[in-house]
Amino acid sequence: DADLELTTGNAEVVPVPASATSAGAPLEAGPSFLLPKWQDSVVALWTPTTRASGFVVSVNGDVTGLVATNQRVIGTATSVEVQLTPTVKVAASVLAADRERDIAILWIDPKVVASVRPVPLACGDAARAPVTGGDEIVTIGVPFRQRKGMIAGRVTHVDATSITTDFILPRGSAGGPVFTARGELVGPVDPERHVQE
Repeated sequence: DADLELTTGNAEVVPVPASATSAGAPLEAGPSFLLPKWQDSVVALWTPTTRASGFVVSVNGDVTGLVATNQRVIGTATSVEVQLTPTVKVAASVLAADRERDIAILWIDPKVVASVRPVPLACGDAARAPVTGGDEIVTIGVPFRQRKGMIAGRVTHVDATSITTDFILPRGSAGGPVFTARGELVGPVDPERHVQE
């Protein structure tokens, strides 16, 4: 038997080989890192008739109290309750809702999410790689009476307004964020249309 003591003095530091990354992305951008990275940003939404998911977003890195979800999940509601943790629920106003694009933006007091890392929106980001058939994507949601969780799937079809996947979503997960395997935001998940871009 031998004891091996690993210290900074006897450790060898080497760069991570390119083969250890997903499509050239750093390891921290892989699917298994998405839930720990974004779980605090994903919230439960409550209307008088619906229970769904949403996610805190930012534009240009600013914490503004914006929450994105699907228009379909909030329907005609003008106010929504946003549950940040099992013990913290706050009121939200519906700022914008686009039925055609199936997107809704809610506003909550930015102070209540000051410590939450918002998901950055890459609006107009021409450098973003497109999603194509066969690509791996993941969504994070807050299923009804369950913990936040991640569901992986594959893109099965892409058209001008939606991306079809093989996700099987538990009740309450609609409206959560969808990411590529590289960690790029695609849009909110919609159980009827799968993903909105």
